[in-house]
Amino acid sequence: MKSGEDYIELKQTISINILNFNLFKCSEPYSKFALLEKTQKPAIRKAVIKLHEMSEDEKTKEIARSREKWLHDRVSALGYAKRTGMAEGMEKGHAKGLAEGEEKAKKEMIDKMRLSGMTEEQIRYVINIDI
Repeated sequence: MKSGEDYIELKQTISINILNFNLFKCSEPYSKFALLEKTQKPAIRKAVIKLHEMSEDEKTKEIARSREKWLHDRVSALGYAKRTGMAEGMEKGHAKGLAEGEEKAKKEMIDKMRLSGMTEEQIRYVINIDI
């Protein structure tokens, strides 16, 4: 899930945390917990309680909603800017390509005229440009 996308797109998540300290006093190299699991581990219980308190706090909810709205707005604005920039770039690239193509065609035409024996004056008269 990318930042600012709808939470409805969120898939089930597994978190693997590698810490540089011992969070629990246990001899096992790893521990497995479910967030809603009732556990005897005080640190997990404390984290679940804190998460529950935060989810019930109206100010925290409003901050989260505001941040989510800002992320959605930002994603929309960036998408619009990208689409607009791409369209503008395509337009400029197309115009430049046409101009380069016309210039190349003129040079090829002048070369063919010279090869066919036309003088510089005749070429100028036919294509109405300075060589």
